[in-house]
Formats: sequence, structure tokens, C-alpha cells
Amino acid sequence: MTVGRLLRGSWLELGHLAAPVRRRVFIEEQGIPVELEWDALDDASRHLVIVTASDDPVGTVRLTPNAHIGRMAVLPAWRRRGIGTRLLHTALEEAAAAGMNTVALAAQLPVIAFYEKLHFEPYGGIFQDVGLPHRMMRRALGEGSL
Repeated sequence: MTVGRLLRGSWLELGHLAAPVRRRVFIEEQGIPVELEWDALDDASRHLVIVTASDDPVGTVRLTPNAHIGRMAVLPAWRRRGIGTRLLHTALEEAAAAGMNTVALAAQLPVIAFYEKLHFEPYGGIFQDVGLPHRMMRRALGEGSL
């Protein structure tokens, strides 16, 4: 099966596609409690979802109005195929188009190197979020940065 399209939209438009990916990755795989996965930011955020040629969702990410990238998830069978990179690049394009100068994210420790390859810089110390160690990262946007 091959990757088909990247969809952009609101939670109302794409939540039915993003939610199963997030449930599989965050709740089932990582053991994050259901009540911590869903929040009010979903309704206010811009969502991206990558689907297969048969419209099955395989990856998702959201961009909040305050320039925070989060809820990045790719199904296990689809990892290491460039889906996360494509999602992140598109989220950065969306942020720049919205006039954001810098974006931030809370990276789980095992994926910090992934974000560093895409020019995110860690700052601050390690902290616990939903029971997992994270570190804040940021990236400036603007002329030539994408």
C-alpha cells in the first residue's frame, strides 16, 4: 500500500481520520490515559493527516494557534518512510503562512534526534508530560528557513 494524499483542515473536518491514528499510537502503544489525549486545543488547531491511496489514515499532526506543533503520530507499520518529515514540513509551511515566527514542540526523548535533523533546537530541561519524559524544542521560521 502506498501513501496517497496529505489532507489539511479543522478537527471537525479531519478528526475522524486523525483520532484513530492518535488512539493507536498514544493510547494503545504508549499507554497514555484516554482522558489526557483529547483536549480543547483540537477544536482550535489546524490538523494534517496523511492517508493511503485507499484513504486509510497513517499519520497526523496538529498546529495550535499559539504556534505549538503537537500530537504528531505515525502508525508503526508506516514509520521510517518519510511520513513524519512530510507532516512536519507541511506544519512548518502552515505556521509560516499564518505569520508565525517561531514554532515550538514538546518532544519525547527518543525522537529528539528526528526533530534536530529538521533544525529544531532543544531548550530547557527534561520534564514529564503524560508520564513520559519530554524536552521542549523550537525552530525559527522565516526567509530561507523552510
